Amino acid sequence: MLHLWDILARCAQSAGLGQEEAAFADYRQAYAAQPVRARYHLAMARYQLERGKTAAAEAELRAVPMPPEESRAEYRVLQARLASASGRYAEAMTALRQAERTGPLPKLLERELLQAMELAARELQDYKTAYECAARQLKL
Repeated sequence: MLHLWDILARCAQSAGLGQEEAAFADYRQAYAAQPVRARYHLAMARYQLERGKTAAAEAELRAVPMPPEESRAEYRVLQARLASASGRYAEAMTALRQAERTGPLPKLLERELLQAMELAARELQDYKTAYECAARQLKL
């Protein structure tokens, strides 16, 4: 297993002196975009959110700058839950709408999306949308 210093050394060799930080940032982005790595960070973000550790959850989501296609809806739902936890309900609703447009979702993720959407809509005083989300949850 490579350690951070080994990775930095390899980045410096391939990019030239003085550019190792940029090369390391590129490496980190490519590493985080791998499906297994993205799943790990999304799971950790979910765990941190459940514990109420929003800063740690946000750090985990930042570790996945470009989620793989199959994880984009989950990424958006977690972004929305993080935004809601921080009181940014309009931002949460936008992320949830994006997640909803990604296509059919697994039932558990759809339920999580609807619960988050109901909360955000209620906080935005959009009671019609909140009611519709609650009704859709009952059908799951």
